[in-house]
Amino acid sequence: KNEMAVAGESTDGIFPAVARYLKHTPDGDVGDDALKENLELVLSKLEEHLNRDGKTGDFLAGDGEKITLLDCSLAPKLFHMSVGLNAFKDNAIDLENQFPAVKKYMDAVFDRDSFKNALYPEETVVWGWSNARSP
Repeated sequence: KNEMAVAGESTDGIFPAVARYLKHTPDGDVGDDALKENLELVLSKLEEHLNRDGKTGDFLAGDGEKITLLDCSLAPKLFHMSVGLNAFKDNAIDLENQFPAVKKYMDAVFDRDSFKNALYPEETVVWGWSNARSP
């Protein structure tokens, strides 16, 4: 497989897992716990990819030295996840301790001017997910 295909596999299912978990109410019930575990499973696949041998840069594909469209696609999804975990789930997933490579990746991508210039304000993200959470 080529490096983009391998990197792409590491991100498979992230947004659906984020969306299901953030939209689920009530928070903290058995269903919520199962959705949280599913998101953690998907994040662990990304964590493993980010910790692979031969990776020297911050990004997903190949040696991680060059940002790709895959990074540009994943970054806003992770931003939504981060904002939603804080706003709705009381930071139930501790990214820094459970998924340190994912957190480091997020910090690197979120620090890019291109990301900052395209960013929705957090309150807009919260508003959107609040509407999605309404019964």
